[in-house]
Amino acid sequence: MADVILIRPRFVKPEEASLGNEPRPPSGLIYLAAPLVAAGFEVLIVDQIMDPQWEAKLLKGLSDRTLCVGITALTGPMISNGIDIARLVRQRAACPIVWGGVHATLDPDTTVRSEQVDIVVSGEGEETFLQLVQALRDGAPLGSVAGIVYQEGQEVRRTRPRAVYDLDRLPRLPFELVELRLYRGHPGLRSFFNFDTDLAVALETSRGCTHRCTYCVMASREHRSQARWRGMSAQKVADVVEQLSRDHGVGGFAFGDGNFFGDRQRVLQLADEIERRQLRFEWAADVRMDTIVKQMDVPLLRRLERAGLRCLVIGIESGSDRVLRSIRKGETRDVYLQANRMLAQTGIIPRYGYLQGLPGETAADVAQTYELAAQMMRDNPRSGHGLNKVIPTPGTPLFDECTKRGLRRPTRLDEWPELCDTNWRNGPAIWMDREAARRIQDLFFFNLIAVWGNPALRPGRLQRLVLGSASALVLFRVHRSIYALPVERLFSSLLMREPVMRRARALVGRLEARRIRRLGEG
Repeated sequence: MADVILIRPRFVKPEEASLGNEPRPPSGLIYLAAPLVAAGFEVLIVDQIMDPQWEAKLLKGLSDRTLCVGITALTGPMISNGIDIARLVRQRAACPIVWGGVHATLDPDTTVRSEQVDIVVSGEGEETFLQLVQALRDGAPLGSVAGIVYQEGQEVRRTRPRAVYDLDRLPRLPFELVELRLYRGHPGLRSFFNFDTDLAVALETSRGCTHRCTYCVMASREHRSQARWRGMSAQKVADVVEQLSRDHGVGGFAFGDGNFFGDRQRVLQLADEIERRQLRFEWAADVRMDTIVKQMDVPLLRRLERAGLRCLVIGIESGSDRVLRSIRKGETRDVYLQANRMLAQTGIIPRYGYLQGLPGETAADVAQTYELAAQMMRDNPRSGHGLNKVIPTPGTPLFDECTKRGLRRPTRLDEWPELCDTNWRNGPAIWMDREAARRIQDLFFFNLIAVWGNPALRPGRLQRLVLGSASALVLFRVHRSIYALPVERLFSSLLMREPVMRRARALVGRLEARRIRRLGEG
């Protein structure tokens, strides 16, 4: 039995994968739990993604003393899974159900009108959620809690906004609330982050961003008041890392900041702390390519590599300067090429992400994106490339642009997951240029090359030779407008069919579930 139960739903539909598609514990819930634990509340964390016994754990924790159940969700299938979990809670308990996280913050009105939602925590939740739980315990009016949205009759009420949270005030992170054994040895630690450690956690050491890319949460109406960059001190970051390494045997850290390198001096101080304390851990972080070009050099990158940096996650979005200007990226393809060549002189793996199907993107823009990706793979065989269908985030300028081009804004919480067709099973989205969408599908063969050339496999001479030849072939074909051959069109159409994709994901899910059960039995 617990005072508060916090739940992370699955990221995917139940039929696509059962367990195991996230190698890190739910750190966002740990951050929420830290002030609660420090205040003396008993907290239960339930992770539907990784725990095969999640339902029994949830039902066992529910009781008359439970003050509330909290559910976090991104826009997508997490919402559907969260709604199902909320229905289960409704059947067993009368406590309020509180939704938080990115989607609830960006679309609080639609969220709170759902029958499966009582209260929305909008924005950063560490102080807000603690005050809310205290109010529920003491019977205080909800209007006294800053930073929430709730319904009173048919009227949606918003309380006053809360000031941004000082991350240096964060109490000790209680990772003992999750079963860390479930996350040990996850293949994603190697295949994505290039980690050798068998246990890694996500940490958020800064919030906000000075840039306003049109697709980003930081450009949304709901986040404008919290968009200023501010970071945890380097000493505090080192303290947290040292404590988790010592107490829980954590050997890897994925810094999930929107802009980890937003303060160059902080990064240098962290490197000093790592060296002074002789800390030994692996880490990954997000970075912008213009930050690498303007604020770093190869010797600094190599110093960070010696300090444990294994992987950098980088949003490229497009290879077209015209498109980059339209989404206010503030970068150019020349900057991308320059930064990629700098990273090629290190052992750090760059993980590049691209957005496919941006509104206004033409077939020529698509060709430039694939040409850039092929050139970057050729210049840096250790680079990884992920080309993903764009999903407009509610409240952002990109979402507004998509609605102008025909996108219907969902009016109910349970309608949002259908918007998130990341796998093209519904074909091109209504806002996409049809010729551009066809070009993306005609260049599907490059996606296979990018997947096979996983940089975390640490390619040897043969793989480098094959990747070099494949990227050269892509460049040749794009330059000469030679797109999908008949056999490639047939192969890609088969792969994109819903039954094939569903079976492939189900197989992966079963294999991962078997691994987790073996861990549990051990």
